[in-house]
Amino acid sequence: MTNIAMKNIQIDCAGFKDYAFYFNVRASATRTDGGCWNSEFKNLWFVGGFKKAGMWFRGGVNGLLLPYQFNRFEGVEIYYDPLTYPGCTGLKMTEQNAQHTVFNCEIDGLKTVAGIQGTGRAFCCRGRLMITIFL
Repeated sequence: MTNIAMKNIQIDCAGFKDYAFYFNVRASATRTDGGCWNSEFKNLWFVGGFKKAGMWFRGGVNGLLLPYQFNRFEGVEIYYDPLTYPGCTGLKMTEQNAQHTVFNCEIDGLKTVAGIQGTGRAFCCRGRLMITIFL
């Protein structure tokens, strides 16, 4: 999948089961390539309620060409609730993810109670990852 654009989406994730946004582009029976390339994710806002991850970009596995690469993230805000859902992650990228560009994004926990923060992670990466971040 190439040149897709997701823009200006606001979701209150109260009641979501696992993910606010789960992206898993698979190869077809006749092709061994896939993934998400040259795409834009702009002005997205996800707030709490998800149990596992706000956004999960699940790349391909070894032996297939299923990378997520050359994507641009701008103005993406993910607020997760690590106290209600221990271990949740704001943004998760696994397997083949590379060469993403990030502008003005925020991934942050929602709550701190009596100075005790939750056990969630803002960002989780498994596999090879290369990201350019502009502050």
